[in-house]
Amino acid sequence: MISTARLDLVPLSREMMRALDNDRARFAELLDAEVAAAWPQADFAEVLPSIREWVERDRALEIWTYVIVLREPKRVLVGEIGYKGPPDSEATVEIGYALLPEARRNGYASEAVTALVRWALQRNDVLRVTAETVIGNDASERVLQRTGFRLIGIRSDSRWWEHV
Repeated sequence: MISTARLDLVPLSREMMRALDNDRARFAELLDAEVAAAWPQADFAEVLPSIREWVERDRALEIWTYVIVLREPKRVLVGEIGYKGPPDSEATVEIGYALLPEARRNGYASEAVTALVRWALQRNDVLRVTAETVIGNDASERVLQRTGFRLIGIRSDSRWWEHV
């Protein structure tokens, strides 16, 4: 687990993912936090099957995907953050994150991104952290700018960022 001033970034373990499939109460118990009915949101729900496959094949991959838990006034899951897999052949990881709508505009994304980037760059196998935003997602771009990313390219409908 990675902790910040207000948040716990909790790795999605194999047991948590199995519980998430068929027993949300057990998932919440393992997480020791309330879990909103709206979680996971559509984008994360779409990638969860791939994440489950990775972790079922290799438990060491659990460290690349986290849920974001606000500790006060009560423990509640507010979003997710992680990397789109372990480092590639160039020691690069791509970060992704999302918050539930009710948790936005509180600085949680910036706090979580800062912590997870710091964690990755302290590892021997990571030299570079990148991110992609869909053009028009101004809030996510502001998070990246606040947390030390710079724009490195634009493709058809997205912008690419690198932590500096």
